[in-house]
Amino acid sequence: MNVYMRKKNGYWNAQIVYSLNGRKVERWHKTSVQCRKTGTAGERNARREAQAWVDEVTRDLERRAALTDLEVHEYCRAHVDLLLRSGQIEPSTHQRYGTSLNYIRRHFGNMLLADVRTRDVESFLSWLRDDLGLSQNTVKKTYNVLKACLRHAVHTRELDWNPCDPVMPPRQKRMVPNALTEESRATFLERMSALELTPEVMATWIAYYTGCRRGEVCCLRWRDLREGASGSLHAVVAGSVGIMPGGTFEKGTKNGDSRVVPVPTPLEELLVRRRLVMEGECAAAGIPFSGDLFVCGDIAGGWLSPSRVSKWWTAHRSEWGLMGTQGRPPVFHDLRHTYATVADRKST
Repeated sequence: MNVYMRKKNGYWNAQIVYSLNGRKVERWHKTSVQCRKTGTAGERNARREAQAWVDEVTRDLERRAALTDLEVHEYCRAHVDLLLRSGQIEPSTHQRYGTSLNYIRRHFGNMLLADVRTRDVESFLSWLRDDLGLSQNTVKKTYNVLKACLRHAVHTRELDWNPCDPVMPPRQKRMVPNALTEESRATFLERMSALELTPEVMATWIAYYTGCRRGEVCCLRWRDLREGASGSLHAVVAGSVGIMPGGTFEKGTKNGDSRVVPVPTPLEELLVRRRLVMEGECAAAGIPFSGDLFVCGDIAGGWLSPSRVSKWWTAHRSEWGLMGTQGRPPVFHDLRHTYATVADRKST
């Protein structure tokens, strides 16, 4: 690294020139030493003052050189793991990112972080779309993970720029809601009414009558059911049950905010029945009933696993021959769309 002292606007300035990734880089630092017409003391003092800045730049370049020796997929995985450890993403989100990280590893292989160029990103998107035949949504999500990791590298000065910036990724297609058809809704209500009020059945009723997401239904506690000023019952949705490798965990809602959901009369009657069952189970076990218990959980304080709900739904959906408005069998989340569709018709 070459260091030069220059006079600029009445002050001594330090200039350094070095090569980074094959490019010439010039950086300047203004000192507090004014220029004088005679003598060399000013330049010597300015050089001594500037040395601390030069040392800092040198340490930063050495650190960057060590980090950019990492392979692309190593850096991306390390960054995503850091997001999890720092609590910036949930374990379930970290698990979903794992698929994108595997695509990054397969395509970029041993390529170093410092060597990634825009053409490599473009080749990556083509590989995902044309060679693997992935959907536009999956390609976009994978691109977003790569871009976010490289953006972090820019913010922490491991990279000078983000090679993803000039690339236009495919637009993410918005999934058309697949609410139950009128015929399937009638079948659903008939078949559900004939079933015993098990935790899975209760969870399905709650999703149908409130539009809550699967994890939110599993996380609903009895204390979250409250009576309003008008005497009507409502539910405060403030948490969710997430899925991670090896188990489940409690987390916040999707957007992090709580919301109040009205409880219609048919659901209120079902909840009364469900509570009587749980109170009876508590009495039989010799333990007090608590509002901390989960509505769809057990008297030991455990919640119902979202995976268990989905498996139950998939089996009964197939048995009942249910179909959605988009011509495909509805997933559990489509009960949320069914709720929205029915609510919209009632309001018109």
